[in-house]
Amino acid sequence: NVLDLLMGDDLYSSDATFIRELLQNALDAVRARRAVDYRWNWEEENQIIVSGWSDKEENQWFRIDDSGIGMDEPAIMNYFLRVGRSYYQSDEFKKLKYDNKKNYDFTPISKFGIGILSCFLKGDRMEVSTRRFNSGEGIRFSMKGTKGYYSLAVEEKGDRGTSMPCADVEEVENFRQSVGTSIAVRIKEPLSKNIESSLKSYLCYPDVPVYYKKGAEIFSFPTEQELMEFVRKKKEIKIPLPEEFLRELCAKMPEIIWEE
Repeated sequence: NVLDLLMGDDLYSSDATFIRELLQNALDAVRARRAVDYRWNWEEENQIIVSGWSDKEENQWFRIDDSGIGMDEPAIMNYFLRVGRSYYQSDEFKKLKYDNKKNYDFTPISKFGIGILSCFLKGDRMEVSTRRFNSGEGIRFSMKGTKGYYSLAVEEKGDRGTSMPCADVEEVENFRQSVGTSIAVRIKEPLSKNIESSLKSYLCYPDVPVYYKKGAEIFSFPTEQELMEFVRKKKEIKIPLPEEFLRELCAKMPEIIWEE
């Protein structure tokens, strides 16, 4: 029923909506880790990698890997699989943020906890591999459709798990080795526009580096830091922006003089 409501809403009418939602989740996870993991080297290790490919059966796949906080079993059961519940609004996360010594101000982009559900607007299978930053717990999660069963394997409990779908057969692994989360979605039918075009429409100078792997090529998207460095050097920049987004930039960057 929730899916039917989302598909009838203009906000979720695009068949690439799930890409936007997964990008938001990944950006939040990386930025949240900066807020709660004081041992983490943010400058050198923060990144998001997106890839797309077709398997032997000609099924199209989308995958996104982030270096964020990762998930443990309670996080998956209580937030990941619950529609409308955001982990970043929970007492558990607030305590982690309070205990952190960095005091980094973090406000999540995603608000309503429906990112994962959006995957099934276009996909029929979701595969997840994640490792939690503070416990080190490794998890493999699989789900087919919204009306079937899901499977959850925990490495620390001796579970073997299954291989994670990947564009590069040499990088296939059951459990993710580094901290963060990987999500792969099998797409039921071709998207109206390719993944690269979708990424360009959704990413506007994020504060986390995002890379797109297409075969042997890797494309990067300009970050907020790169934009600011360019502005400081050139002192003048001309970029067409939607009025609503321009107003948001004006509010967020008062140190810049904005002219129409």
